[in-house]
Amino acid sequence: MMTKNRRLAAAFCLFSSAFIAGGIGAKRLFTYSPLVGYSLGALSIFIALYFAVKDHRS
Repeated sequence: MMTKNRRLAAAFCLFSSAFIAGGIGAKRLFTYSPLVGYSLGALSIFIALYFAVKDHRS
């Protein structure tokens, strides 16, 4: 059974790939969308890492 922290870590990993894909896909809408997508994706990975470490310690 997955704990709450593991579920959050998995969800943020999925969010990161969605942010990156959305940023690349929205390249025609505005110029800096890949930068925004990669930035949000990196932030999501760091949040997922936080929850994974928190789950591992408990």
